[in-house]
Amino acid sequence: MLHTKRRWGIAPCEDADELAAKLTEHTWTLCSAFRTAHGTVWANDSTCEDALQEYGVLRRGEDGAWRQVETITVSWCSREKLRLYIDQADAGVFDAATLAQVPAERLEEPHATCALCA
Repeated sequence: MLHTKRRWGIAPCEDADELAAKLTEHTWTLCSAFRTAHGTVWANDSTCEDALQEYGVLRRGEDGAWRQVETITVSWCSREKLRLYIDQADAGVFDAATLAQVPAERLEEPHATCALCA
């Protein structure tokens, strides 16, 4: 992840079509993250709300640790293309990669108001 100290508030978004729409049609606060029905977390890794929207794709390893397995620039994706990426991530297509480790304490459910979303 580009941001090594950022904390994310995870919101469940179990419908892949809904998640694709949310990420391609809206800009989210920098502390936003979404969890799919398959447990994949999409964490906002953008530099600012007005920049390209980048999301780190996080999956739990067998050891229970969160690993970033991919980065997707959702600003460059159509809703249909992002839906394909969501399905691939949920199916484990990207699981062979480990781009970064993300400590579990940086993923919050529920998320208290922070400087990024205040």
